[in-house]
Formats: sequence, structure tokens, C-alpha cells
Amino acid sequence: MDSEAFPSGPGTEYSTHFFADADKYKGPYTDKGKKYDAVTFDEAANSVTIKMSMPFPDMDYWGTFMAMGPAPLGKVSDPPEYGRNPLSNGPYKVESFRPSEELVLVKNDARIPESDPARHQYADKWVFKFTADPTQTDELMLSGNTESQTSISAAVSAENYTEMSQTLNERMVQQSAQCTSFWAPDYTKITDINIRKALAYAYPYESVWSASGEVPGVTRVPANSVMPPGMAGKSDYRVDGEQIKFNPEKAKELLAEAGAEGYEIHMAYATGSPTTEAAQEQIEKGLTDSGFKVKSYPVPIETSLYVIWTDPDNKINKKLNLRGVNWCSDWPAAGSTMIPALLRKGATYNTAFFDEPAIDARMDEIGTLPLEDQPDARGDLDEQIATEYYPIIPTAFLQRPLRLRREDREPDG
Repeated sequence: MDSEAFPSGPGTEYSTHFFADADKYKGPYTDKGKKYDAVTFDEAANSVTIKMSMPFPDMDYWGTFMAMGPAPLGKVSDPPEYGRNPLSNGPYKVESFRPSEELVLVKNDARIPESDPARHQYADKWVFKFTADPTQTDELMLSGNTESQTSISAAVSAENYTEMSQTLNERMVQQSAQCTSFWAPDYTKITDINIRKALAYAYPYESVWSASGEVPGVTRVPANSVMPPGMAGKSDYRVDGEQIKFNPEKAKELLAEAGAEGYEIHMAYATGSPTTEAAQEQIEKGLTDSGFKVKSYPVPIETSLYVIWTDPDNKINKKLNLRGVNWCSDWPAAGSTMIPALLRKGATYNTAFFDEPAIDARMDEIGTLPLEDQPDARGDLDEQIATEYYPIIPTAFLQRPLRLRREDREPDG
């Protein structure tokens, strides 16, 4: 509930929109001690009752999020310290956590397995490394040594993809990540749809992917919609009748039609990483070749671009007219976790500041339809938004080659 304490948390999209009277209660940290009547508890019945402001068919999924987990009372649960060592009622607990670097989970000795039959303690320990060098990770996975036999990686560098696929064979699984990447032109500043379309033709897709260390056609594939492949109701529409590709001449034609030759783009990018800087070089070249002018604002790589993009009061953000956003579905195959989060007025990750009341109303209306009708309705809405407004530009569908080095063994091996 607490959007002030957790400004980019998932509650800003779900709890604050669907829970009754959420506009009157700012959460347990901001509204300390204030009673919130939409959530009640019955200890005798061992139950929690949540009142909704509108139908929320996906509540079962939202209820499984860690944001719904129990937290102890008092200062011990105050952010951000609680985020370093949260209470666990699952099979694993935090042994150590260095933000942006490493998380180590070990078996939770207080867990009662009979109360949680869906989750297991197969491994003694999990070590998550968030800043591992991609080249070193590839070398590890290819080595076949002891560490590699218990390692899982969800990425592969372009230069090692062929060797990796030949060496790991069936132990490398390629699958959709249920994620889409976007460029997000500021809807309040870039008001002409032809300029937004020109940006789509000015994006050098494969050059950016390669410069970023991605593998075109493997870890990144062309995108046509907000909803990614495998999502129920996804439409295979094409805004211009065919897949938009890098086409500088087409971009120039659209700028001319809009009377906007030499249109100036203001964007931010992360510095300090060879891949992010190489990708930005390709982006700026693509924009320049397509008739745009570019003003870019470098941001230290330790500062997430989302800190800037999602803060309307940020000084750099106020200067921008082009941002970005990557979004993955929060639960399986549901357009309800994609379109509203990216395109509803005021949504934290609506970095385009898209605002059309009729579209917002339709998003809420779809949630009242029979469940079997909702997926297609969201696919139709996806197409309608792109066709009529084109507020965000899908730049890629993400795919993850999951690499499992360990050999097959008997269950008790």
C-alpha cells in the first residue's frame, strides 16, 4: 500500500488501484498507526478479508507476492533495513545480502514442511550474483568444473552463443521471458503520432541488441505489441501493416509530414558500462541518420535509470522527451499485468505519461467482463492503443536462454 516508502513497488499498481479506499490510506509506514478498514482480520477463523473498490479477478496471483508476506510489528520491519533481512515463512531464509551485488539464501530451519507442500528444500544454499561479468559467467558454464555443475545462468553473450549451444546441447533452454522492452516518447511533449512513429523507424534494433551483448533472434526478437508472445489474447497486429524495422528514410518522411525535420530528442543513458555506452552510440547514430537531433544526459551506472524515469520531480527527467521501460508480466500470461501498468494514467511505470480517459475506463471495464472474454478484450485494447495513439514503441520481446550445466542424475544422486 505504501507508495511513499516503496515508490516503485508492485503495490503502486495493484493494491493502490484495486483495494477499497486506498486513496485515503497511505500505508503502514507513511500513515503510521492509522486504521485501514478495507483489510480486516478474524483470528478465530484464521482469515483476512480485503474489500475491493472494483473487481480484481487476479487477486489470487497478487496474494502470492512477497509484498503480501507477513512482517513483524515495530522498527524491525522499517524499510530499508527490513529489505536486507526479511522474515521468511518459506523453505529458505536470507543468510546475507549486499544490494545490487549478492544474495545468499540458506535453509529455513523454522519452516514446517507440512504447511507448505508446494515448495521444497532440494538445495542446501542458493547464491545469486547480480553483477557477475558476462564473459566470466560464460567461461564458468563452459568449464565443466565443480562450480559449473551447480550453476544456472539466465543470459548468454553474443560471442559465446554458438559454442554454448553446441556444448550444453539440451541443457540450454530457449524460452520467452514474457517481457517487452519499449521506447517511451513523452506523450505530453511529443504530441504528433507521426513523430512517435518516426522514432520507431529510427531505432536501429539489431545494432543496439548486438552492442548490448544480446544475440539477435535468440535473446532479443522483434516486437509488435505490448503483450509478449505466449500471453493469452495477444494480437499479431502490425501498426503499419508490417513489422517496423530500422528505416531512416521512412523516419525522415514521417518527420517531414509532421513538419518536424531536425526534431530534438532529449534522453538519458547509463555510463560506465561498455555495453550500455556502445548501445547508446548506436541509438544516437540511428536517430541522427533518421533526421533527429539528439541531446543525451549521461547517468552513472550505479544510478538506475528508473530512479530518474519514474520520478516526475527529478531535474533530469523534466528535461527528457524520450524515456524507456522494460516490463515483464507479474503473473502467468495475463495482459492485466502489462497494459495498465504501462499505460494507465499515473501508473509508476507509465514513463510516457500517456493519458487517455477512455482507455483508462476500458481497462477497468475489461475486469468486469466474464473471465473467458477478458484475454481477447485486452488483446483488442493493445491493438487499439497502438493503432490510434502509438504512445510507446515496442523495441524487443525478451527471451532467456536458461543454461543448466549440471548433468542429469537420479533424484537421490
